[in-house]
Amino acid sequence: MSQISNKYLIYLLFLLLPSLWQCKSVASLQDIAYGKKDFNAQFQNDIATCLAYIQNNKEVIRIDHIRSNVETAASIYRQIKPIYQYINQHFTLRFYEADDISMAFEGLLQKIEAYHPRSELLSAGEEIENRLLLLQREATNFPLRKEETTIVLSHMLRQLQEDFYFKLKQDQIIKSNANSNLEDIEDPNIQEKLKQAYRNKRKHIIISHLSFQKLKIYLRTLESEFNQERLYQNWQYSLNRAHQCTHPNKLTNNDQLVHLGLEIKKQNQLLRQTLKDWNIPTDQSAYANTLFEDDANLP
Repeated sequence: MSQISNKYLIYLLFLLLPSLWQCKSVASLQDIAYGKKDFNAQFQNDIATCLAYIQNNKEVIRIDHIRSNVETAASIYRQIKPIYQYINQHFTLRFYEADDISMAFEGLLQKIEAYHPRSELLSAGEEIENRLLLLQREATNFPLRKEETTIVLSHMLRQLQEDFYFKLKQDQIIKSNANSNLEDIEDPNIQEKLKQAYRNKRKHIIISHLSFQKLKIYLRTLESEFNQERLYQNWQYSLNRAHQCTHPNKLTNNDQLVHLGLEIKKQNQLLRQTLKDWNIPTDQSAYANTLFEDDANLP
């Protein structure tokens, strides 16, 4: 399992020390600033960050460096995907059945794992680059208003909630075999299923860890919009708690998912309170299926 841990620990290292990537033009990547003061500026910054890592692959040779760049860009994109989906659905009149950028990242990572030639990897990277450039133009043409940012925040929370249910399912698979060691399981199908559950749980814990951090950053750009300072502080407290709950070092904590579920419940309530604080009516059609009614199922 150590190889799996090392593979996904790269996401955490990116969050804390982005300058660690050993690329020829890493200095240009270090110029990217974090923590913008405007929601739309932060979104543009994140798109630019994804682009920088993908474009950097044109200047590096080693496959492990290419993989690092792609995994980093894919991780950032997944955190901002709800914003892309909102813009795509409400402004661009393009209705994809699937998330094309995520699929492009997945396809490129598969090519890397299968040791495809560098030329093919760069070609697949250019496809992602073109789609990110299109997203960048759309984000410029369709900046989000304050009331729209609350819808996007709700979509980001829904993604985190879906990730939570997925982790819960993996945890149930693991617990069902809690009394057995992998080496003692004779059925290869069950053994592989259990290994996959461990991999999936760790991967999604780290993704959630980074996503809660990203949600904190976006919420910080909206601090001045809050009429009640205590409400904003409650948001920060809950997001900090969720961020701590999803730390990879706490994977062995049996109460980890319980605490995380409680924080997600609180955040659903905080979102409703925020709408009230900002005097945004919730009977608009844009809010349909956005505010959660199923959080009673959370632990």
